[in-house]
Amino acid sequence: MQYVFVGTESFIGAIKLHRFGQVVELPAELAGGAQIGGCPIVSKPAFDSVRFTAEDLQRYADVGSHAGATPEFLEKKHRAILAFQAEAVQVRADRATVKPAVEVIDVVQQ
Repeated sequence: MQYVFVGTESFIGAIKLHRFGQVVELPAELAGGAQIGGCPIVSKPAFDSVRFTAEDLQRYADVGSHAGATPEFLEKKHRAILAFQAEAVQVRADRATVKPAVEVIDVVQQ
């Protein structure tokens, strides 16, 4: 699945993320782990729903340029970061509901 980077700089394994709007292809399990670990990536459909323009992504790919960004871009960036946070919370909740393969109490009683 495709994810989009909405942060400053991060690594997922050997993959360096350093441009706002950088697209990366990741398995959902790896992406979810990165998200709950704090790596600001968001699913491509969620990112696309914010409606960044091609000009936005070209002009503000370097996060240093965000200091002088338009209010419209900053509002879009804020919505993209909120989407990342919502996805990370959902991943964490989904993982919390997964039952372990072996119940801990069973192992202790043996």
